[in-house]
Amino acid sequence: MLTLPSQVHMALDRLKAAGWEAFVVGGAVRDALRGCAAGDWDITTDAEPEQVEQVFSGERLIETGLRHGTVTVLLDGLPLLVVLSAAARRM
Repeated sequence: MLTLPSQVHMALDRLKAAGWEAFVVGGAVRDALRGCAAGDWDITTDAEPEQVEQVFSGERLIETGLRHGTVTVLLDGLPLLVVLSAAARRM
């Protein structure tokens, strides 16, 4: 079972409340399947980076890779890498 920090729950809830899909992906899922503690938190969404920035306005944002659909959101000190999903990029 994957235990999510409250900041991850908050990010998922905010994206979904704004009408976007949002899922935890990447190393955290791999680590959970291996029974290890997650080292980092990645979220994929169908929201474009500009839309992610609107959802998290007021939070500290790092424009990690806008051309590649990536914004880092710091929620209560925890960095969350929010990435435009590959499916959304193809649309």
